[in-house]
Amino acid sequence: MTPSRRLAVVLLVGLVAGCGQEPDDTYGTLRGASLNGVSAFVQLLRDTGHGTATRRALAERMIGRHDVAIVFTSAFDAPDEEARQLLGRFLAAEGDQTLVFVVRDSDAAIAYWQAVAETPGLPAAKAERARIKLEIAASELERDTREAFPAAPSDRSPLAYGLAVRDGPVPTPIDVAVAGEAAPIRARWPLRRRLEPPRGMRPVWTHAGEPLLVASRGSDRTLLLASAAPLLNGGLVDPGNRRLAAALVAQLPKGARVVVVGSARIRQEEGDERPSAWRLLTVQPNPWIFAQAVVALALFCWWKAPIFGRPRREEARPPQDFGHHVEALGALLRKSRDEDFARGRLEAWRRPAAGLPGPGNVPDTRPLETPRRQA
Repeated sequence: MTPSRRLAVVLLVGLVAGCGQEPDDTYGTLRGASLNGVSAFVQLLRDTGHGTATRRALAERMIGRHDVAIVFTSAFDAPDEEARQLLGRFLAAEGDQTLVFVVRDSDAAIAYWQAVAETPGLPAAKAERARIKLEIAASELERDTREAFPAAPSDRSPLAYGLAVRDGPVPTPIDVAVAGEAAPIRARWPLRRRLEPPRGMRPVWTHAGEPLLVASRGSDRTLLLASAAPLLNGGLVDPGNRRLAAALVAQLPKGARVVVVGSARIRQEEGDERPSAWRLLTVQPNPWIFAQAVVALALFCWWKAPIFGRPRREEARPPQDFGHHVEALGALLRKSRDEDFARGRLEAWRRPAAGLPGPGNVPDTRPLETPRRQA
């Protein structure tokens, strides 16, 4: 059993165990474990020391912010004129720029479902389901790669490539001759259509004389890869494809700022948009965190509001000063209309308790005066 077959069986353990979930096969996804995604290749770029950003579509903001753009086109045909012009402006920016354009000509789900269908001991229902998925993926790829278009010799754009239809796919594995390698690299790379490179581009990788990776000359370089098969998550289970991915990364300038784009489409609304903190609210899970923070803030304000929550706290004057009690008693006596009652209360206050020794027992013969509030 080949290494790619063994890893496919390992990936199938969850399905065989009964989880019932089928793997994602969305093409060009930058995150997650899609068979046709490129998240593992993005991690390879970061592990080799390249500051790497990701984008789902092309945008003007790429120009001047990155040194290398790696574009995985999600369409089976050639990029449109608007995308070619934008990538041309990217190459024309100040400094040395590098563009890696990866043609779509493969589907990693085919090898996966083929390995699943051939797994020994797989229940009949799941084996039949795998064969159905295999037929669907293979027929869709055959339909999509039936279209061909020639290269334009008069067009000097580095993206003026062509694709020719073969009589049938090239059997795998294939031997890929890599410039700088002493021996060819054997890789599981199914070739559907033949790349016709633009004029003036030199081959870097070849198979039986057929160019698989071509590069332009000059400080602003363009590299055309005939298929994304050796870079996809499902393709990187093969050791030969991992060596090819590392060889492609070695073609990039050291310490370059890299952006990986999952589609050759242009996102128009981002043309002149500046970075904004409000855009973070659209990235999961930030909307949920923001909503919970707003609810917590509202509850805190409600708890602290005087009309709903706790009453306002006021600092009282210190009770240690006994003169405050005297002032309060005098104020109450002045407000009393019963003069006899007021005099009686004042005499009772002046009269000490019976039996207590001390100067307080001496009768006070001083004339009674109404207490006055001090200024």
